This record gives sequence, C-alpha cells and structure tokens, in this order.
Amino acid sequence: MNYELFRIAILLIGAAIAAYQDFRTSYIDDKLTIGMIVVGLILDLMTFDWNFILYSVGVGAVIFAIGYYFYKTGQIGGGDVLLVSAIQLLLPFYPTIVQQFQYPFSIAVTSVPLIITIFATSALISLVGTALMYGWKLRGKPLKPNVKDSILSLILVAIIIISIYYFSFFGVYQILFLALLVIPTLFLALFKNQILEDIIIQRVPFREVEDEDILAVEKMPELNKYNLQKVATKDQMVLLKKISDKNKKQKFYVYKNLPRMAPYIFLGIVLTLALGNPFAWILFK
Repeated sequence: MNYELFRIAILLIGAAIAAYQDFRTSYIDDKLTIGMIVVGLILDLMTFDWNFILYSVGVGAVIFAIGYYFYKTGQIGGGDVLLVSAIQLLLPFYPTIVQQFQYPFSIAVTSVPLIITIFATSALISLVGTALMYGWKLRGKPLKPNVKDSILSLILVAIIIISIYYFSFFGVYQILFLALLVIPTLFLALFKNQILEDIIIQRVPFREVEDEDILAVEKMPELNKYNLQKVATKDQMVLLKKISDKNKKQKFYVYKNLPRMAPYIFLGIVLTLALGNPFAWILFK
C-alpha cells in the first residue's frame, strides 16, 4: 500500500500553498517544503517496498544535489529545489488513476519518469509566462533587439519553420505547441540584454536586498575584495550589512523581477495529473 490518494492530496495542497507564497512574496516557507519532504519520506518507508523506497529517495537525493548546485550558483531558488525534491518523494511514479486512462499512446505517457514530465511541463508554461511578463514590462519602451547574440536561436527557429512546412503530418495541436515553444524563446533571446538591463538588474540600497536575492556580482568589481557570493544567504547578508555600514552611499546590483517558479510548478503538477503526459497528448493526438 503506497497511500496514493493521500500523497496526491498532500502534494496538491502543499504545491498550491507554495505557489501562493511565491506569487505574493517571491519566497517559499522552508517549513512547508521540508514538511512535504518529511511526509513523503515517511510514506515511502511505510510501503516496506525497498525497490520503491530506493528509487524514490535515490532520485530525490540526486534532484536535491543537482538543484543545490544550481541554487549556490544563483540559477534557481532554494525553495524551488526543496519543492521539486518533495514532488519526487511524494509521487515518484505515475498514480494508478492516471495509468488507468485508456490513452491511444499509453506507453508514451508512462515511459517518461513522472518528475521529468512535471518539470518539462512546468518549464514550457514558465517559458510562455516569462515572455508575457517581460513583454508587458517592456511595453512603451523603445525595443532594442540584439540579433547578433541571437543567431543560434534564429537558426533554430528557421529549422523548425522549415520542418513544419515539409512535414505535413503536423496538425493544429503540433503547430500550436511549436508556436508556444518558438515565439517565447525567440522573444527572450532577442531582448535578453534589454530585459536584464532595464527590468531585472537593479541597483538598490542594502535595506532593499532580500534574503536569497541573487547578487549581480559581475557588475560590482569594486567589491571583489569581499569575495561576495551570488546568493544573498544569511552570511552574505551580514557581509552586505558590513559593507553598507562602512560606506553609507553603497548600493548593490541585484537580480530583481525574476520569474517565480512555484506557480508554474503547481500548474505542471495539475496538468500532468489530469493528462498523464501533456506532451504525448499534443505530439501524438
């Protein structure tokens, strides 16, 4: 017995709360995500199935290790790492209620690990959402596309368009999927530099630096002697306070207005539970 319905309920409730917290404050309470991890671990152990336990905990540990590296290098939030690890421990396999759906492509649904399906679905939704968010913030501003740095993206788009033209089996669903993938990618590639300079990277006083903010250390070479790290952990906040006290006019470059991933992760969970594998629905329908 693996307490499937209870696992799903805990996952949906926990992920929904995390999405709300992240959306409102850009912060996910560690007590929530660690609590989800502990519940998932307990439920795994209660199965007394060592294959199930080793897979769930082993993959969860790998996810946490990889996520921790990206967290320390300022590429993902610590709360997101804990949330994704919790998903793996709470729901390491496709629920039987999903597998029981009579898909015409059932192998495509369950052959991909559940956590990868959720991650890929969340990534696609976040790609569209992020492009829309930055597009809205750029409204009214003179656009400054950087074609030179986007050559590879433009080549990829050309290949995809040619493929659509020559492969007649592509229907409405496949073309819509490619549009959702291509258009946001092209937009973000073309305006990456402008988005960074005009929207994301901001110069703020110490009082506006928040816990776990990402510091743009590359724009503060004068502070290299302090060996600042990318993530504003508690230790780094103490160091920033020390620098600020020493120089009252000191301001810090910080990555603000970054995408908040928990809402997208929640939507990825919901779509995956509803459809099994959203990509299979789109590509093989």
